[in-house]
Amino acid sequence: LVVLSATLDHASIRHALGAGAVGYIPKTSTPGVMVAALKLIVAGGTYVPPEALAGPDTRRPRDAELDLTQRQKDVLRLILKGYNNERIALELAIAPNTVKQHAHAIFTALGVSSRAEAVIAATRHGLGVR
Repeated sequence: LVVLSATLDHASIRHALGAGAVGYIPKTSTPGVMVAALKLIVAGGTYVPPEALAGPDTRRPRDAELDLTQRQKDVLRLILKGYNNERIALELAIAPNTVKQHAHAIFTALGVSSRAEAVIAATRHGLGVR
C-alpha cells in the first residue's frame, strides 16, 4: 500500500505508515522522485519523504537511550537500504528467523512497529545507511 497525498504533516505520515503503508509520496514530488519511490517499494523497500524525517518527535527515544548490538546495527543498516529479511539473511549469513528477531528488537528500541516507522526513527537518530 502506497499513499499519494497532498498532506505532509507528520501525524498523517505516521498514521499511514502505522496503518501498513510502505510508502508515502507527496503529490508535490517530481515525476522522477515518484518513479524512484515506486521502484524502491516494488523492490521491497520503504519510501518516506525527506520532510517526514525532520522535526521533533517526543515519542522516540533519544540517541543515548538506544542500546543496539552490533548485529542489530548491521540488520538496521540493511533495513534502511530497503532489503527484505531473506536478502538480509543472505548478506549477513544468518537465518531469516534470526533477522526477524533482530528486527523486532530494533523496532522495540526505536519505539516503532513497522519498517517504515523504523526508517524515519533511525534517520532522526542519525543511524543512516553507511
